[in-house]
Amino acid sequence: MLSNAFYFIHKMAINIGFIPSEWFCFSEYDPRKFYVFADRRLVFIEVPKVASSSILYAIGKAYQVEFQHFIHNDPFWYIERDRLNPQQQEFYKFAFVRNPFDRLVSCYKNKLIQVRHQTKCNPIRYLFEGYIPLDATFDEFVKIITKIPDYLAEKHFKSQYAILSHGGKLLPDWIGRFETLADSWAEIAQKYAFEQDLPKLTSTEHLKNTPPDYRAYYTKELAEMVSRRYRKDLVLFGYTKAYQELLDFLDNK
Repeated sequence: MLSNAFYFIHKMAINIGFIPSEWFCFSEYDPRKFYVFADRRLVFIEVPKVASSSILYAIGKAYQVEFQHFIHNDPFWYIERDRLNPQQQEFYKFAFVRNPFDRLVSCYKNKLIQVRHQTKCNPIRYLFEGYIPLDATFDEFVKIITKIPDYLAEKHFKSQYAILSHGGKLLPDWIGRFETLADSWAEIAQKYAFEQDLPKLTSTEHLKNTPPDYRAYYTKELAEMVSRRYRKDLVLFGYTKAYQELLDFLDNK
């Protein structure tokens, strides 16, 4: 991870409109995270804001784990960051993806709106080292994060393509969809003897005073900005139709 001083320089450069080259970066700011289950020869590649907390909870129940800490960093997990070793690369690897427009709204609601009301959180070092104001509107949030390249992006708004690929090659052997979560997870759960029921642990669906439909947060300008920033996610994971459907929705507002 970048040192604080080096990261601060990158952040200030972005602030004035200069995007530093990836070659000036020693490593990614927020490298991908692998959860390794050697007994099952299985690896879960986490994509934040794609039901990862629920999936980890269901996996943990198969190991009779009672989570006492933040579920993603519980001492039970064996976690690799950035890359797997050669033996682990032979394990079966799975991940889930989500409509990028929906995922970004979920990130905004969970990491900004909810946190505004959580007094225990330190907002100074919360999201992107305080670069994103906690009181930012969705419009302001999008305009900030769409300027940040993946190698400097915080994991919750980093592109799914960047998390799930290396050297242009996809890492997972199997990819499920958030939109068909129950059916997709059932396939993995049955094969590896995991809990089939997934609880909604960090859902922002019913957050007070916020529209439940992610499309309500967008304007055409914002939709276009997000489509450019997450173009590879849209194309590679089959969400180009979701962009057109969003535009149609906005036309009819």
